[in-house]
Amino acid sequence: MNLSSGTSGSTGSTGSTGSTGSTGSTGSTGSTGSTMTGGITTGGATQLFAVVDHSLNVSLSPLLQRL
Repeated sequence: MNLSSGTSGSTGSTGSTGSTGSTGSTGSTGSTGSTMTGGITTGGATQLFAVVDHSLNVSLSPLLQRL
């Protein structure tokens, strides 16, 4: 009786290659105050800043008076 047991093996490669990432910038740049003179010459934007500026002054003036 001739018993020969050979070699049994498994050859394989399991792997995952990937890159997950997020690149973004979140920020806010603004100025609140009543010193906007020039810089923006388009009609709509100028009116918008004028309204925002006026509303800021109206809302901040009672606080400033309390100080």
